[in-house]
Amino acid sequence: MIDPDVLRALQEAMSLLSEAMEYLKEARALLEQRRVSREARSRALELTIVSNYRVQRAHRILTDVLTRLLEGGCDV
Repeated sequence: MIDPDVLRALQEAMSLLSEAMEYLKEARALLEQRRVSREARSRALELTIVSNYRVQRAHRILTDVLTRLLEGGCDV
């Protein structure tokens, strides 16, 4: 049985990574337009920054879970 805390952490990490991918898809779509306005570039940068935050948060969660697993601090 998977430890409920581990399961919640993994679900949160997956959710963060999914959100990050959606933000990057939107940013890419903005930048692939024939003419990219200053506002579109600014929005794409904003989306990329938010995506990066989500990826960093997911990384911290996954690192914590893996560290706990390796140290024997939780059951999988």
